[in-house]
Amino acid sequence: MLKEPGLNQPGTAVNDRQNPAGKSILTSLFGTALALVGVGLVLWLWDNLVNSSQWFSLFFAGLTAAAFLAAYLLPKPPLLRSALTVGGWFCFVLAILAGLGLGAYLPLGWADFLSPALGRFGGLAGLTVLAAVCLVRGVVLKKGGWLDLAVFCGIGADWVAINTAAQANFPQPPNTKDEWAGLLFILFWVSLGSGLVALALSFIKEWRWSARTFWRWSVAPAVGGLALGLYFEQGPVALACGLELLVVALVLGLLGWRNRAGFNGKPFVLGGLKHLGAVVLVIVGLVLLYLPIGEQLETVLLRDTLEHYALSGWETVLGKDPGSTGRPAGSLAGTVKDAKGQPVAGANVVVSDATGFAWTATSDSSGHYTVGGVPSGHYLPMVARSGYLDAPATGKGPLGDWRMVASVRGGATTSNIDFVMQPRQPYTVVPGNTLKLGEFSEASRDNPVPSKVLRRTFTFENAGLDKAGLVYEPTPDQGKGPFPILLIVYPGPADAWEGVSIPLAAQGFVVIAYQPELFGPHPERGLNLRGDVSDMLELYNYAKAGYFSDRSDPSKVIVTGGSVSTAYTYLMLREIETSSPADKAALKGGIMYGGLADMYTYRYDWQRGALYIDPGIQALEGMLIALGRPDLRPEIYLLFSPVYHLASGSLPPLLLVHTSKDTIVPINQNTLLVNVLQKVGINHTNVIYTDIEHYLDTSKPDPSQRDMLEKTIQFLKDVTK
Repeated sequence: MLKEPGLNQPGTAVNDRQNPAGKSILTSLFGTALALVGVGLVLWLWDNLVNSSQWFSLFFAGLTAAAFLAAYLLPKPPLLRSALTVGGWFCFVLAILAGLGLGAYLPLGWADFLSPALGRFGGLAGLTVLAAVCLVRGVVLKKGGWLDLAVFCGIGADWVAINTAAQANFPQPPNTKDEWAGLLFILFWVSLGSGLVALALSFIKEWRWSARTFWRWSVAPAVGGLALGLYFEQGPVALACGLELLVVALVLGLLGWRNRAGFNGKPFVLGGLKHLGAVVLVIVGLVLLYLPIGEQLETVLLRDTLEHYALSGWETVLGKDPGSTGRPAGSLAGTVKDAKGQPVAGANVVVSDATGFAWTATSDSSGHYTVGGVPSGHYLPMVARSGYLDAPATGKGPLGDWRMVASVRGGATTSNIDFVMQPRQPYTVVPGNTLKLGEFSEASRDNPVPSKVLRRTFTFENAGLDKAGLVYEPTPDQGKGPFPILLIVYPGPADAWEGVSIPLAAQGFVVIAYQPELFGPHPERGLNLRGDVSDMLELYNYAKAGYFSDRSDPSKVIVTGGSVSTAYTYLMLREIETSSPADKAALKGGIMYGGLADMYTYRYDWQRGALYIDPGIQALEGMLIALGRPDLRPEIYLLFSPVYHLASGSLPPLLLVHTSKDTIVPINQNTLLVNVLQKVGINHTNVIYTDIEHYLDTSKPDPSQRDMLEKTIQFLKDVTK
């Protein structure tokens, strides 16, 4: 077996180099200082010459290997050897921070430099190299701690590979019970695999010292799987991990008496606090791997929340970070093409910093674009266009396409930031068979005008969840119809908005009132936007089939949203955009009250304190936190930003209603949308009030509310006549 220089050999003298404990404190201090200077110089050169975050983890993993190898081979001087060793550890930490995205918990300056979540896309190669370095060093030195690090990095590399593709497709639906069971079973398989390796090594005398590392990695995942299985009521997982622990304990007990388990003649259970502490560290390591990388919706929301409060803490201590302000600006350039390699014109390329401030450009007829004025830093560019799915920038590699991180340098243009867009599939109206309607009852309101209608509940099932809402239609004395259908998506419970639904229905409309799950009765849906849109499309399909009322007119449908729910309304309209000409013609219009148009700008306003979120709707602020930073989670911000998805004919005629006093959804959201609608030529009517707040109080008479109702009715009559 190879020995590291410095380990005592029989018949050799013990000097400073062979006895690390004899090194002077002064040498160690100077070595550390030299290492800091060296690593700092490398960081400066990287930032000024390379300035690419894509392979940050791999680069510093390579430096780790080089530093440790040089420290092993150089016989002297001790100062240089000490500096190389310390420098190797610094590079190791930097590679781990970038590879696992842990820089997101550092102050924004460091977080941006390390490209926290951005570096995750280069983490696979970096963690693989670190695993190899730790494995070789552990074998050479016969140190189990290095083998622990090798296993940690190896599992981390596998976990990065599994989750990298999922990050680009965020948000995913929440995990079902079976999917959680599958994830927890990973702990069982890690435990079983590690146990088998440990058992094999226990019978090889030369390698028996390494067995205890794998016993630790067998026990820790089994303990975690048992605890989580019991907590989440996953009986099969808990049983499998419990049996695994029992078998491991029995095997260790037998091997320990024969001095074959690698625990110096003691069984594991009697190994003392040292081995117990090692198992606890392995459990912490597993948590450290899962939380920064796992792309399960619940995990992402928890991680985004933790990152937000970590940065808030740093700002309290260090002051507010200026972000990208003041950095020298550069440019991004590239092409946008479809899956067949043809250029896509009119596509909107968007890059954002941590605050939500965005820079954009539109592709020309050849698919080329240039985004100018972008401060130096690292970005995840996205592209959007009507008729296509949103797409990240991608590059070609030996293992296929990979997500591209665009690194911008001041005064320079970063080229070849290219996109490949997939067209949206045609939307077909196919109603389900789970819709159930309740009995009719009368409902009335006195404000803003006296109104009386028929009301009944409805329920349907979608994706295993029971959904519900209310249907309102004119009283029988208004005739048999058919009446146009008004599908309203509310930001709160449908019955709390009867002051809007009832007056509209009384004017000759079948009103379908529904609340998406963002603040609804199914918290397990979380921020699964696609699930919410799927629910609303089910409603639309039922409405188009005339299932809600035999007095409805499926050839005349208007979609309406208010406040935050307008984001869902636009998402639904985006899906319907690819309907057949006949189905698309039936969509007569859209009405947006106090709506969101650009989620990047909304986040930016929130960051700088330009929003006032009422204590009664703190769930909205929780949502903003859970969405994460726009530079790290651009997919969801682009999804929530209709201004980047508009083109001529992409939307039906719109009625926009906003108030200049709105502090929850500021008037600039309306201004941004109107500018784009005018640019692309979408028919719209814009109504601005100056004397009402964001939320309507329909319990009190108000001239503006009456005027709003009249303008809404006039718009509905105009588009359905």
